[in-house]
Amino acid sequence: MQEWSDARGKRVIITGATHGIGLAAAEELAQRGTLLAIVARSKERADQAVSAITRAGGAGTEVDVLIGDLSSQESVRAVAAEALQRYPRIDVLSTTPACSMRSDRSRSTA
Repeated sequence: MQEWSDARGKRVIITGATHGIGLAAAEELAQRGTLLAIVARSKERADQAVSAITRAGGAGTEVDVLIGDLSSQESVRAVAAEALQRYPRIDVLSTTPACSMRSDRSRSTA
């Protein structure tokens, strides 16, 4: 795999970055100097992830947070609209899927 050597200053949005592979990717991208934004379902989970990411990235690391539940189409649209409003340019969108073990699979398709 070719290393992404010119990542510094690129706007990267990562979904699923509060744990697992998404969090590991966010930590690596923070070390490379990206302008990182994560999508999280709750402020509490986002705060924990931001702490881990800023520790990994070191001094000067900033992580922006978008709150939304991506299992809801309405929330997906709201997060997308907020991202487009906040950022004049988005270089990378990384969608790291979450696995839900809930027995209630009802979802909004609005």
